[in-house]
Amino acid sequence: MDLYATELMGAKAYDAAGNYVGRCANSLLSRPKPNRVSHYLLCGELQPLVAKHTQVASVAAGKWS
Repeated sequence: MDLYATELMGAKAYDAAGNYVGRCANSLLSRPKPNRVSHYLLCGELQPLVAKHTQVASVAAGKWS
């Protein structure tokens, strides 16, 4: 599923086990593959977390509320 950048901001992110890991505060695009997210900056219950694209199994479109 494709998401626009505006849908990615504030979206809930989940790991492969289906556990909620935080909301997307920002993302980093990779150079070798333009227009592909390589990392996410997630804000959750604890400290901010930088997660590789491969560490995030799914992202549910959303907005900061």
